[in-house]
Amino acid sequence: MAKLITPEIFQKNTAEDYLKAAIDTAEWIDTLAIKTEYGRIWQALPEGQDGYREDVPLFTPKSMYDGSAGIGIFFIRLYEATGDTRWLTEAEEAAAHIIATKVGVEWYQTTLHSEVKGIIPVPGWAAGPYNGPVGEAYFLEDLYQVTGKQAYRDYVLYVADVLLEATVTDKRGLHWSDQEDITADGGFIVFLDILYRKTGIKKYLELAKEGLTYAMNIAVGDETGRLIPYQDHPVTGPTYDKYYLSTCHGPVGSTLAFRELYEITGEEIYRNWTIELSRGIVRAGAPEKHSWGFWNCQCQCCGTAGILEHFAAMYEYTGEKEFYDYMIRTADVMLSDSDHRTPGLRTWYDSWWRTIPTRVVSYPGLYVGVAGCASSLLRTYAALTGKKLTNLYEYHFFEKF
Repeated sequence: MAKLITPEIFQKNTAEDYLKAAIDTAEWIDTLAIKTEYGRIWQALPEGQDGYREDVPLFTPKSMYDGSAGIGIFFIRLYEATGDTRWLTEAEEAAAHIIATKVGVEWYQTTLHSEVKGIIPVPGWAAGPYNGPVGEAYFLEDLYQVTGKQAYRDYVLYVADVLLEATVTDKRGLHWSDQEDITADGGFIVFLDILYRKTGIKKYLELAKEGLTYAMNIAVGDETGRLIPYQDHPVTGPTYDKYYLSTCHGPVGSTLAFRELYEITGEEIYRNWTIELSRGIVRAGAPEKHSWGFWNCQCQCCGTAGILEHFAAMYEYTGEKEFYDYMIRTADVMLSDSDHRTPGLRTWYDSWWRTIPTRVVSYPGLYVGVAGCASSLLRTYAALTGKKLTNLYEYHFFEKF
């Protein structure tokens, strides 16, 4: 018997294992890199895979969801974790292409008023921050914070000015499209929180509280774990048999609103619900058990990566061993789901579209794809080592200015 052999499968993962996995993922992403006359972009997916491209909102070359803005954010984080300037250089190449190909107000007009093709006919998503110039601006603002280069801040201000120019004002007020989510009411509540904090006008805070009271009233569970139904249908009522578990429609996203209200009001109920909704993820069986709203989706949006990002943030927020354990447990599942048959390269395969489970693809992006998976492993590495990383868009709300 080979008693002295300890195979890799017996060994516990360490912080360095999570970091190495992120580096190998970046190497895989770069197998899809395309050098342009201005800088760099990446293919939407490997050749020969039957995935989504520009026929679907969110899958565009410069987007924060699946394009160069999101990959650039991952590379900023990788630079911060490793100190390797290669990743910062590649992020700046992505930014150079974005700046050189900037769009004006006509982009919004075309996007919002032309037929959006594909399986998601939602113009507001096509123009929104995950797909449009605002997501690019989030990336360039992150880059500005790291490098201090004024060209990046100038682009951010340009995008903001164009966004203001693209507004529509009618009897409903100021808006851009007919889709109101960020992805849903939780996004409105975060907005109202911020507006109250900036203005001190209490009606916005009260509206936010009312919104969360409604969410609490339809939630299920107790202090050992709660969940908010996927939908409260106007005819049939709450979907008590359907729950998402990650960011877009699940507790990872909902807790952002509860935590924000706690930080504004100091009212303990909102902190308690932040914790109890987080427990609901594990009570539902994640990260090991798949269910209706938690399927084989390896991404920040609706999959395991979003849950890992959340648990790492919750561990840093609370300091509680409970969330340390959830974080490590989820990181190990995340790592075990990856494909690293080629030495030095790592990727994940997932079925992003819930109702088409046979379409399994390896996307490179941040919110759909491997950059998001590796980015959540970096977040875990940072929580274990004390490294400071750039936050993802949703977690900027909790930074102290």
